[in-house]
Amino acid sequence: MRALVVVGVACTSALLAGCSGSRAKPSDSAKGEVSLPPMSPFVHALSYIQLSGRWSMRAVPVTGDTTPTTYLLTATSSAKGWTITFPDRKPIPARVVKLDADSVVIETGSYKSVRRPDVMTTMRAVYRLIGDDLIGTAVSHYATTSRDSVVRFRVEGSHAP
Repeated sequence: MRALVVVGVACTSALLAGCSGSRAKPSDSAKGEVSLPPMSPFVHALSYIQLSGRWSMRAVPVTGDTTPTTYLLTATSSAKGWTITFPDRKPIPARVVKLDADSVVIETGSYKSVRRPDVMTTMRAVYRLIGDDLIGTAVSHYATTSRDSVVRFRVEGSHAP
């Protein structure tokens, strides 16, 4: 029992010694002093101009059938007029949900699935511009009552010629 008390006192002493290091004087905002956290490296905010153009995209499901789906993403220099075009299909309007910091979020209305014939689907994707490539994820929601009504994709693309 005595050994347990000695170990407890030793651990408590070590904890208090570690926490009692020198501390910076807190700022007093009433005197106009303000302490700010260290600044993080500056990151340029993503813009529509950087994204505008045609992008050759490739989407691969995260699980299951990993056959890639390709499409052309056409981005304009504003939030209006974005489209997704699958091979041998008409363009599908895409709505920019949000452009913020390093990413853009888009979504489509309902369209006939390329992966599942005669099944309607919608898609929501998040892209980040990394170097000269768009990298991100997409989620398709299929209009079906089966268990696999949602498919997640890894997406990557580069400027189309």
